[in-house]
Amino acid sequence: MIRTLDAAARPRLLYLALYDPTNVANGTCARGRALLAELKAHFQVSLVFLQGQFQGREDETAVRGLHSSAPVKFTRMAYFGLSPALYLQARRAIRDYRPDVIFADLDKAGLYGWLLGRQYGIPYVYSSHNVEYRRFLDLARTNLLRILFVPYMYFAERLAVKKAAATIAISEPDAAVFRRLAPGAAVHALALSFDEDVFNPDVQGPSTLEPVVLMVGNFDYPPNRHAAREVARRIIPAVARSVPNVKFRFVGNGFPASLTHPNLEVAGFVDNLPAEYGRAAVVLVPVEMGGGLKIKAIEALACGRSVVSTAKGVEGIDHAEYELLRVGPLADFPAMIIAALKGPYSTAHNWERIRSTYSARSQSASLVSILKRAAGTMTRTD
Repeated sequence: MIRTLDAAARPRLLYLALYDPTNVANGTCARGRALLAELKAHFQVSLVFLQGQFQGREDETAVRGLHSSAPVKFTRMAYFGLSPALYLQARRAIRDYRPDVIFADLDKAGLYGWLLGRQYGIPYVYSSHNVEYRRFLDLARTNLLRILFVPYMYFAERLAVKKAAATIAISEPDAAVFRRLAPGAAVHALALSFDEDVFNPDVQGPSTLEPVVLMVGNFDYPPNRHAAREVARRIIPAVARSVPNVKFRFVGNGFPASLTHPNLEVAGFVDNLPAEYGRAAVVLVPVEMGGGLKIKAIEALACGRSVVSTAKGVEGIDHAEYELLRVGPLADFPAMIIAALKGPYSTAHNWERIRSTYSARSQSASLVSILKRAAGTMTRTD
């Protein structure tokens, strides 16, 4: 029997993620939850994903309305190499569910998409959060072992982009790299970075803002850990001399216990991240390495906060277009923070541009269209 798509029915989609889109731990997970919410409205979604990489609360609402959800235990071997368990679970989902399209999200998910698509004749769309081989090159500055993965990531990404029905890059600079890797491939730049119902200028903090300088991130991740050390050792003392009551607040798992200062406060994981943005006078994005779009910078701008960032922290963002965004090297951070602490602390003028350019909802129509076109090429024997 030949099964073709019924125009009146929602197509079937296998969402294959190399992270946990039901978790609330970091920006990558937040992006996944926002994507899931949008995709459920247009597809019958079966989810297969790596679970357990990050600490943090699971969002039970994320899996509501899914056709099925199958977590696979995270291991470092599964993440950095290939996971037989993830591949077998995806094969099981395909045999049970018979999807019309595979959405392969993050890193080497595109390699799984190619393997599964070749075996079962199902088109896949590859969603990359970074140009991974370039990110690994960058991370090798502090961990030389990362250099060993660069050739693997280069050829895996090139193959994934070349064979995909379409590739989604998180920024136009990343899209340009993929187009050079695989000339003629269908590559689209869609940030799809944040949930506008959660992060917006209406976030509420105290009626009188304290001089709180906020940094958000998973501090087990080397670029964030390196940035936290630089802030604690070089920037906090310099700012505290001019603003004695300033409080540098660090939100996220894995903050180094060795970093201490009277003006430093460690919050760890928090359940209400928008409230942290609402409380902050200034948000820091001090990263000097890594890849892709820095989602915390997007969230802070969406909340209308004053932001101080390195050029790397706003890579892929046209930062000249936004109010209360100061960009410079870490050496200039003390002066930029002190200036930002003089106010104003927030603005609503960034909202329309940040929403239309980076929110999952505003860009989801383009993603849904790309996925449905890929699904529409599916004609197979059941």
